Amino acid sequence: NVRQRKGKIAAAEGGTLFLDELGAFPIGLQAKILRAIEDKTVTPLGENKSITVDFRVLSATNEDPQELIRAGKLREDLYHRLAAAEIQVPPLRERKEDLEILIPVLVQQQSQKENKKLSGITKRLLVLLMNYSYPGNLRELTNIVRAMVALSHPGEVLDIHLVPEKLLSGDFDRINEHQLDDVD
Repeated sequence: NVRQRKGKIAAAEGGTLFLDELGAFPIGLQAKILRAIEDKTVTPLGENKSITVDFRVLSATNEDPQELIRAGKLREDLYHRLAAAEIQVPPLRERKEDLEILIPVLVQQQSQKENKKLSGITKRLLVLLMNYSYPGNLRELTNIVRAMVALSHPGEVLDIHLVPEKLLSGDFDRINEHQLDDVD
């Protein structure tokens, strides 16, 4: 008795299927995704009969979809099927005000994942993190927080000594180490 695993689309039944970095999907797979979206059916692997699936689709890319289409990395028909409502989210470097809220939340989430109670984050570390340009966007910020929490001790207040070296030599917006000395 072999247990059959559901595919990602079948598993999204009654919910939402999120396709991240759609331009990285092989063109053949994009054709299958388009067909599943249009027909609301999939054929499970090893089966001859299609099943109906009710799902929504969200997709994301950090590249310009028109450039992906021109480069042959994204099917134009799939793009138009998905582009009913497009939302452009500016990169973190253009949303500095969000970082003041986002960073402590990420620290809390990561410390819970590691079952490590921390006593907070210093203002100077917050200033440093808020002024970094994050070329890797949210993934980079999440990895930085993950590294700092991993290196910290229970009960510790996160401070600059926990920042990965690459961040200290990274790309900052209008800040230098002497400015951090002035932050309490």
